[in-house]
Formats: sequence, structure tokens, C-alpha cells
Amino acid sequence: MDKVANEDGGYGNYVKLRHTDGAATFYTYYAHLANAVVSAGQSVSAGAVIGKSNNTGASTGPHLHFGLRITDQNPEYKGYADPMPYLTGATTTAPSAGEFPGAVDIPETDFEVTAEYLNVRSGPGINYPQVGRLEEGDVVKGKRLHSQSVWIEFESGKWCALSFDGYQYLKFKES
Repeated sequence: MDKVANEDGGYGNYVKLRHTDGAATFYTYYAHLANAVVSAGQSVSAGAVIGKSNNTGASTGPHLHFGLRITDQNPEYKGYADPMPYLTGATTTAPSAGEFPGAVDIPETDFEVTAEYLNVRSGPGINYPQVGRLEEGDVVKGKRLHSQSVWIEFESGKWCALSFDGYQYLKFKES
């Protein structure tokens, strides 16, 4: 346990856990809790209850805010890394084709970019390196869908978000 605290204008009641894997250090955040049932410095095991979700801090309704930060990395999305590869056992470097748990083949489907621009990544998540960029109106032919995080692979090693953080970036292109 790294920290148990309250942040009125942000996380509200939260717990920050420290995890290590060899030389790598990870921190997971559990925020907007009604209360924590652990103390700073306490060791916890997987599956342990650390708090009860609620609506504290800068929150618009009861929920659990979960975040992952990795020491010596500064992901583009508010300093948080996409936790899905860690939860599914995928790697954080660009895996070869077929190494994305949760990815399924789909019939080739045309998608049109609806945002001003859309980053293309080497894997289905914001923690994968950016390998290109699409512009509004560009059309890509989706071949695989990462069903757990809603990313589309349109060429080998080229993924883009169908939707992310409440925004839709691609739409089905009518023939």
C-alpha cells in the first residue's frame, strides 16, 4: 500500500497501490471511494477489498475510478497507461500479429474517420507507439476488432480507436 488519502477537488477518497515486477514499478489508483478499508503501508493480496466505491471528490455519480501509472513513462492520456494489456496478459511493446488477447477477426468493413484527426498505434491501446495519423474523412477497411477496448486493426500493426473516453472517432461507412 503506497497511499490512502482524500483529495476534495479530484480523486476524493482514494487508495494508491505500488506494484513491482523486476525493475519496473507500477501504481494503481482506486478513487471516489466511500472509504478505504486499508491503511498506508499495509500489504494486500490480489482480491483483497481495499475500499467501497462511491461519489467523493470531483465526481458526477457513484463509480470506481481505476488508473494505472508506470514509473519513468508519461503516457499521453493524463499520465495514465491503458491497463488492458496488463489485465489480459498482453505485452506493452508491439506484439506480432495474433498476440492481442481479445482481438477477433471481423468481415472487412469500411470505417470513416469522424474526428479532425485520429492517431494510429501499433497495438490496440494508447500505450502502444503512434505509427501514423488519419484525417477526418479518411476511410479504412477494418479487419480485426479488439473487443475489450474497441480498437480496429485496418492493416497489420496499425490500430485506431473506434471510440475512446466517450468520443466516437470512426463510423461505419455506408456503401
